[in-house]
Amino acid sequence: MKKRIIIVGDSFSLGVGADFPPFENLNKYAPTIKDSWLADWHQVTEGYYKDYVLRQEDPRIKENESIHERLSELSREYHAWTKEVFMTDYFKLWKQDNDGRPTSNDLKPGIHTGRGLAEHSGTWSNQLQSMLQDTEVINLSKPGGSMATVVSALSTYINMYVTDDRETLVFFQAPDPARRHVITSEFNKTLDYEGDIEETSVESNFNNKLYYIQDYNIASMRKLKPSADSQDTYDIGSFNKMYIEKNLYIGEWYQNIYNMQSICKANNFNMAWCTSTVPVSDIIHNAKNEYPNVMDIDVRFDRMPHNIDKQFVSFTFKNEILGIKNANYKEIMSGCRHYTAKNQQLFAKFMANSLITNEDFWWQK
Repeated sequence: MKKRIIIVGDSFSLGVGADFPPFENLNKYAPTIKDSWLADWHQVTEGYYKDYVLRQEDPRIKENESIHERLSELSREYHAWTKEVFMTDYFKLWKQDNDGRPTSNDLKPGIHTGRGLAEHSGTWSNQLQSMLQDTEVINLSKPGGSMATVVSALSTYINMYVTDDRETLVFFQAPDPARRHVITSEFNKTLDYEGDIEETSVESNFNNKLYYIQDYNIASMRKLKPSADSQDTYDIGSFNKMYIEKNLYIGEWYQNIYNMQSICKANNFNMAWCTSTVPVSDIIHNAKNEYPNVMDIDVRFDRMPHNIDKQFVSFTFKNEILGIKNANYKEIMSGCRHYTAKNQQLFAKFMANSLITNEDFWWQK
């Protein structure tokens, strides 16, 4: 029987960074980043990972703060540039040089963003699909998605499209705890730059459902609108502060892991999960009391891949270790501080091999 893998999570599990560097695909009217930026990025990221390896070999070596500062500086420059690219009025610039009506390609910035990356060939899930002959790989992840969004995405997809009894594995990458989501009743579809996907396609219909969900990061947002065209703005600064200081996200975080387990159980799906960046030991042992399971919710730690691979302590850590092991220092990290297509290929190969050699772990309830 053909198998199915459904991936749910945030930007890391979606594969953000797979189109890096995107400079060759830019719209001809798009602003450009400075000429030396990419060479600087490769040099600094190479130094960043070399510094990490040195400190692992000799704990007495202190962290090179100047490299970290320079990495942050270059990353801010990249994000500022991408914002300019997306804010550019391509229609206005195109009309200055052309007559008639532009095609959708004429107005694309040339950088992939959001759920459009689900179609990009360089993402690890699409590369994984090319490596598995009789397994369908579906990626429902959403950049910036909260835990509740991840759960909503899976249940929505199941209700829309899962009509058979195919053996299914849900690979769940649990997002950062400090994220919230708002579901608005107003349809708020933003301009889709990611590709000419037919409106009747599965991907398009599913994406349209997700446009009702507005995610935000508790740690970085004070003002909140329930939808982009809303006239109301809510000041949630005091709530955000307490949410972080008092660890109010803990109950919801564990509850949503349990909800994911319950959905899989109800649908007779197999499930495995990992964290995004938080080391699994910080959750299981909770030495700093940052992740207390105060309600004793039945979270399945036995369904985490660190049980078969000690280096799989988080999704991001496993990706970085694979790049470091392959001496791929310059091509591990993308400008948005996710992972390049080349590094995602390493992760896809790892997953393909693990799914085969550790079949008893992955394909169990």
